[in-house]
Amino acid sequence: MSLFSYLTKNFALVLAVGVLSSGLTAQAQPPLTLVNFNGTNGSLPAAELTQATDGDYYGVTSVGGTNSPNCFSGCGTIFKVSANGAFTTLHFFDGSDGSNPNGGLLESSDGAFYGTTYANGTNNLGTVYRLETNGTLTTLISFNGANGGNPYGKLVFGADGSLYGTTSSGGPSNPNCPTGCGTVYKITPSGLLTTLGNFDYINGWLPLAGLAIGTDGNFYGTTYLGGFVGTGCQAGCGTVFKVTPTGSLAVVTNFNKNTGRNSQSGLTLGSDGKFYGLTASGGTNKFGTVFRVSTTGKIKVLTNFTGANGSSARGTMALGSDGNFYGTTTLGGASSSGTVFKVTPSGSLTTLVNFSGVNGSLPFASVIQGSDSKFYGTTANGGTFISSACQFGCGVVFQLQP
Repeated sequence: MSLFSYLTKNFALVLAVGVLSSGLTAQAQPPLTLVNFNGTNGSLPAAELTQATDGDYYGVTSVGGTNSPNCFSGCGTIFKVSANGAFTTLHFFDGSDGSNPNGGLLESSDGAFYGTTYANGTNNLGTVYRLETNGTLTTLISFNGANGGNPYGKLVFGADGSLYGTTSSGGPSNPNCPTGCGTVYKITPSGLLTTLGNFDYINGWLPLAGLAIGTDGNFYGTTYLGGFVGTGCQAGCGTVFKVTPTGSLAVVTNFNKNTGRNSQSGLTLGSDGKFYGLTASGGTNKFGTVFRVSTTGKIKVLTNFTGANGSSARGTMALGSDGNFYGTTTLGGASSSGTVFKVTPSGSLTTLVNFSGVNGSLPFASVIQGSDSKFYGTTANGGTFISSACQFGCGVVFQLQP
């Protein structure tokens, strides 16, 4: 079963296992719901939003939209929403152009957007696409396994104008990951793809987030599995890796059960030149951690999630204008439905929102800070629209002013 299928198969089970540990309950602030997804306009938004130069917020839903023989519940959508909630669907995926987009959109200087789909396309291994300002979508490449497969994270522009990203599978076959452990690639805006590095289990396996650019010009990221194998890490706890623009891939550090494991989070560059990130599990309470890591591999746990203040964090934190980091946890909090939190560079964590279902639940992606200083995000479930296809709600777009 693919990771995407696992995450979307049964949210009742996911919620059932998100049992909270006891702890202090922080004061929660109510988010403002801008959009309730209803399946027809999309469902299960799993990627962070992007604020474009026009001031509106652009995003994707992993499923929903127009029915297609390639996708039982719709192949996903691309949408935009204004700060006051005006909503427009820009594209319905149909499978031939990809399906299940899970990575956020990247705006180019000409106003077009680049993104990825996790599945379908020519080889059913996902695509890289470009969306023009007039709504025309062009598939730049369909992954074929040898050059990667099933991209999950957001793309990033390099200094050379190419786009850089990761795939969660593909590359050379490996006894531990027969379909490949994943790749790092670059692709030109015209669609010429170059593989920069192949994961081999020892240096990591299953990268589920995009890349961050360090002050040294290299690219940094995390893998969900692989690397150190030991107590609590039977399949490896994951790695922090570095890849140069010329394609040299190396491990920066290995996660373990104490530092946290199974990172699905991209890294966020702090003002100190170090990276800040999240793990979905492990740490003192086994609910995950917030960590800081240097480019030389020195890693420090800043705080441990307790369940009461969140668990299973998976989005890439946003660096706020106040110098603090803002993020989400998929589970935990007062209703086991996830949280929005603020954490200082020294590790002091404050819960800002406890999701309860009606106001959203299971935020897979982190928040972003808009030009109005408010924060915007999505939840994969929850909201007021309930149907047989969305037993726990189809998800929401929300706005938050801390």
